Amino acid sequence: MASSQPRGRRQSLLSRPLDAVLFGYFVAHVPITALVDAQIAMPRSLFPQAARAAVDEYVRVTGDSLVRDSPLWLRSIIVAELGLQLPFFFYAAYALYHDLPSFRLPGAIYASHVLTTLIPIYGELLFSPTIANSARAGLAVGVYGTWVVLNGLLLWRCCRGGSGVRPKAD
Repeated sequence: MASSQPRGRRQSLLSRPLDAVLFGYFVAHVPITALVDAQIAMPRSLFPQAARAAVDEYVRVTGDSLVRDSPLWLRSIIVAELGLQLPFFFYAAYALYHDLPSFRLPGAIYASHVLTTLIPIYGELLFSPTIANSARAGLAVGVYGTWVVLNGLLLWRCCRGGSGVRPKAD
């Protein structure tokens, strides 16, 4: 039975700039998810003072009332992030580093999931009277825009039909 992976020489991560950026995104997301995002869904007393202070400063600077108030729907998204996405970050970093073609489907599913979860977040940021009228609303929109851009690029990368694999030279 033939292998589902194309034959060829794998390119180094540094020769694949988009994959290098995405690799950094997934590696950085492990501590961000575990120490920052998790505070939305779990008692803050479980976290180091420095992590609590970082979240407090983010809320002070951006005025992000979603993080400050932790509505139930956002807490449920964070629980999914902790249970599904956090373990995936390790696989994604490994797959990107090793340029595994099998990453395309899980990567596309992950990116689609993240982009879908951003719909209610942007709805709240753009249309809630308490947030949308805030002078700092644009800053929070920009912060969440990072996830739109990176996951849009990830989805494009996974759906375009290839990774960094190049055919063997004869």
